[in-house]
Amino acid sequence: MTGVAGNHAARGAIDLAVWDIIGKALGQPCRMLLGGYTNSVRASELLNYGEPAQMVAHAMEMRQRYGINAFKIKTGRAVKLDIAACIAIRKSLPDAELYIDSNHGWTADQAIQFARQTADLELSFYEEPSPAEDRIGRRWFNQRAGIPVGGDESCTRLTDAARELTDGIAHLISIKTARTGFTESRRILGLCEGLSASVVMGSQGDSMVGTLGTLNFGAAFRLSSIRPAEVTNFLELSDDLLTNPLVIADGRLNATDRPGLGIEIDEGKLKRYRIDQ
Repeated sequence: MTGVAGNHAARGAIDLAVWDIIGKALGQPCRMLLGGYTNSVRASELLNYGEPAQMVAHAMEMRQRYGINAFKIKTGRAVKLDIAACIAIRKSLPDAELYIDSNHGWTADQAIQFARQTADLELSFYEEPSPAEDRIGRRWFNQRAGIPVGGDESCTRLTDAARELTDGIAHLISIKTARTGFTESRRILGLCEGLSASVVMGSQGDSMVGTLGTLNFGAAFRLSSIRPAEVTNFLELSDDLLTNPLVIADGRLNATDRPGLGIEIDEGKLKRYRIDQ
C-alpha cells in the first residue's frame, strides 16, 4: 500500500491489525515480536492552549493523580503568551521534563525570540517551531537555537523523515504508529538510530485501542523508550472500548503479556457506539 498517496491513518490501522493477527497466531505480545526491550513507557501529558495559570493547574493535577512529570506544552500563538506559560509551568514544576509543540505556528524570527527568552528553562526540544517549508528560516533557526528540533507533521513517511534529518531541518522524529503502523515506524526508527537522531512516541489523539499501538512499539526498542511517550489522550474520553482499561500510575503505562496488541474489545460497548448498523 505504500504506492497509495495519503491515507496514512487508514494504512497505519491495517498495518497494526496485521501485526495484531501475527502476535495472536504466535501467542506473543507485539512488543516482544518487535524487540522486547522493556515492558512500560514513561507518560507525557499534553498541556493545551490556555492561560498560564490554567496550564499550570492542569499539569499539577496530572502529576498528583497519575504521577506524570513530563509535559508537552502547546505553543505557536502569541510569543509573549507562550513564553509566560512556559515560565509559569517551569516555576511550578522545577524538576519536570518539558518540551514544546508549535505546529509550525511561529515564523523563524519568532521562534528565535522564544528561544532566547526561555534559554534558562531547560526545555528538552522544540517540535515543529516554524514552517518546515521555510527551509532557509528553519536552518537559520537551527543554527542559533542550541536545542534539538523535532519533526512531526513534516515527517509523515520514511522518506519525509530521511529528507528532514539529512537536510538538517530536524534532529528528532515523532513516530506515530497510527499513521505509519509498525512496519514503517520500525524503518523510521532504524533511520534515526543510524543517523544518531532521537525519537519520541507521538499521538494522534488516540483512544485506548490506538494507545496500545504506541505502547507496544515504544516499549519494544531502547531508542523509543528513552523519552516519555504521548500516551495520555485517552484520559480525555468519557468511555472506551477495551474490556480492561489502561491505567497510568507513577507516571508510567505498563504493557500486558496478552498476545498481539493486547486488545480485548468490550462487545457491549462496541454495539452501543458503532454507527454502521
